[in-house]
Amino acid sequence: MKNLLSILLISIIVIPVIGQEALFNHYGKSEGLSSSEVFDLNQDKSGRIWVATTKGLVTLEGLSFQLHPMNDVLKQSVIVGFFKSENILGCYSTDGKLFLLDDYKLTPVALNAQLQETMLGKIVNQARPDESNNIWISNVIGGGLIEVQTDSRQIIKHNIRGDFNYFVKQLAENQFIAGSVSPVTGKSNQLRVYFSDLELEISLSGNSEFNKSKFSKLINSSYLFSAGAEVVNFDKKGIIARLFTEKKVECLFEDSEQKIWIGLNQGGVICFPTGDISSRNRIEYLSNKSVTAMFEDSDNNLWLATANSGLYQYSLNSNITYVSPVINTHTKDSNRSVQAIRIDNISPENNLNTFAQVDTIAPKIYISSIKINNRDTTLLDGYQLEAEKNFIRLSFAGSLPGNPGLFQYRYKLDGVDKEWVYTSSSFIQYTMLPPGNYLFSVEAMSKSGIWSAEPAQMQIEILPHFYQTFWFQFVVGLLIVIIGVTILWLYSRSIRSKEREKSEISKRIANLELMALRAQMNPHFIFNTLSSIQHFISGNNSEEALKYLSKFAKLMRVILDNSKKKFISISDEIKAISLYLDLEKLRFKDKFEYEIVIDPSIDPEYDEMPSMLVQPYLENAVLHGIAHKQEKGQIIINLFEENEFLVCCVEDNGVGRKKATEIRSTQTKYHKSQGMSITEDRLQIINKVNDSDLSVSIEDIYPDKEGETGTRVKIYVPLNRD
Repeated sequence: MKNLLSILLISIIVIPVIGQEALFNHYGKSEGLSSSEVFDLNQDKSGRIWVATTKGLVTLEGLSFQLHPMNDVLKQSVIVGFFKSENILGCYSTDGKLFLLDDYKLTPVALNAQLQETMLGKIVNQARPDESNNIWISNVIGGGLIEVQTDSRQIIKHNIRGDFNYFVKQLAENQFIAGSVSPVTGKSNQLRVYFSDLELEISLSGNSEFNKSKFSKLINSSYLFSAGAEVVNFDKKGIIARLFTEKKVECLFEDSEQKIWIGLNQGGVICFPTGDISSRNRIEYLSNKSVTAMFEDSDNNLWLATANSGLYQYSLNSNITYVSPVINTHTKDSNRSVQAIRIDNISPENNLNTFAQVDTIAPKIYISSIKINNRDTTLLDGYQLEAEKNFIRLSFAGSLPGNPGLFQYRYKLDGVDKEWVYTSSSFIQYTMLPPGNYLFSVEAMSKSGIWSAEPAQMQIEILPHFYQTFWFQFVVGLLIVIIGVTILWLYSRSIRSKEREKSEISKRIANLELMALRAQMNPHFIFNTLSSIQHFISGNNSEEALKYLSKFAKLMRVILDNSKKKFISISDEIKAISLYLDLEKLRFKDKFEYEIVIDPSIDPEYDEMPSMLVQPYLENAVLHGIAHKQEKGQIIINLFEENEFLVCCVEDNGVGRKKATEIRSTQTKYHKSQGMSITEDRLQIINKVNDSDLSVSIEDIYPDKEGETGTRVKIYVPLNRD
């Protein structure tokens, strides 16, 4: 039953009236308004309504909007506000220019050029006329007051400095202007009001520093002042009520029925039907629109200007039925507990010493209840909550004897709120709080602007989900690293395996090619040998032929044995070379001698080399070098080590490469030897298979000496002794 009653009260007090926006007539571009962005509006003596928009001045006569034909007088100045007295109606622009509206004429003030220089870099807060029709201008951040004397054509700058932020100065009986002072150190969150007969100092909350300020005199002879999101209602005796709107105040207005209207930036408008801003009886209109100005015309129509939705009109004669209980109300007691504080008047016009009255007792603040996931919970100093229990609603209450229901609050949840949050509500809720440690602090402020001496605080810890803990994240991270490394290792191994397979296939192919080339060497050599045997037989030299066949058989056995191996010992290669050269000596009737020299650094039984590597070069030396020589020839085979290479050096004293080329060119039938080209192909394949660097160099022994010839061939074979 208690919860049902609470829901009923909340629905009566808080929920806006359904269909409230239907109470307003809307005027936008489709109704003829030149722009949806409206700054201000007012009405002249003839009943014509003037509207200041981003597109210039617009007039409303009857139901027709007309763009003012004299907008060219503005010279690109944008009108943002109006000022009015019993005798004049005027307007001002963003750059500080003033214009007077006489009937339907727009006349710039003669001092505009000088005024524009004076206002350079300043933001106009308000412009108001006094009893002599002099126009006063205040600024948003410092700059004091500027008085424009239209008759004497003078501009007077009144500097207002002091240990307070804001001031209000009375210009006439019902004409006031508000603004800010030049910032100084010392007290800052204060308002100084200069009445014609006294000065009053009002404490502000602290969240209103350097905002646009508004001031309005009410029908009951009290006053409203706003700066930022704070609204203060006071009279000459002291503060009556205080309100935090949570969104910045753009304008204040009291209609002819004494209802108070507060226009907000992106918060619509709040109406207090009883004229008491501390009352829970309030109505909210226009949702989240920015209401920039309000005005009541001579027909009791209330006009609301908005920053992006044009104009709204509401007839104050409409009957709105609303019922609201009186909750936490108070009487405007003239016998408030106060202490007299002397304030020295620093106004340049007078030197009065007067007294103002303010309360001096700081209110106490209590956290009254806590709900966790919408369940009432026992009130403790601190909580350690599971991760799912992160929807928290905190209620709090101020306490000060003799001042019920007048408190405003500010709160902060360390870790969520960077600054204090000001509110008129007595509760706050946080949804989906992430894991962490939080400290909630709340303070209450009395109607006199005095904050609690100490905040009420509560410690809240939201534990992380298991998957948000350090160890879980560490284990998961470690597993991810292990899996990643494993995948990379497997992938790398797969790549290496494929590369090895490719390499093995390439080596097999190369070995097959090498075997084929070695196989080609055997027929090549056999063909040459059989040619020699044929030569002996045809010459009826059977004895030489038999001797040749014997050596040939031994050589064939050696070649067949060596052809099965990729590498053979140097001694086996020398044996094959010796047999071959002996056969060639028989063939050419001892036309040459040969010598094999092995360096001591070479171990013929241990060191190896490819088989049949030297034979083609020996064949070339015999057939093309020594065979064409008249004298007896000489072949020297020298094996030695050089820079970890086995060097097989073959030198002959034949006719030389040049002479041999000339002889071949004269022969009618020339059989091209395949041994050299086959050996070159073998060297390339051996290098590819074994990643080696076999190479051959051929040079003339005596290239510059006439008559002395000979050829030197060097075969470089890498030594592998591992």
